[in-house]
Amino acid sequence: MENLYEKWETLSPVEKFKYAEEYWDAVESPNKWYAMSDFDNHFADYSPFEVVRRIAKGKFNPYDSFFKYDRNGNVISGTSADVMITINDNIDEIIDYFEEQEY
Repeated sequence: MENLYEKWETLSPVEKFKYAEEYWDAVESPNKWYAMSDFDNHFADYSPFEVVRRIAKGKFNPYDSFFKYDRNGNVISGTSADVMITINDNIDEIIDYFEEQEY
């Protein structure tokens, strides 16, 4: 298998996000970002008031492409640049995870 560290630089941001997303799911990471298109699914069981309260306490822009939860469970939004910062901050853990899985 090709070393994922070597391959990483050739991956597109979408491919990197897919790796990160799978890693975040596997380790139940609090750093996980979600696509804004998944917003309705995440809040389907919440009352409108609860959704507004979670958004009001966070930093949320509905025009951003991604969202995640902060440490207090509030919703914050982010751009693809924000997501890539998180991915790059977690790069060693992400790559180690996949190399252990022999991807």
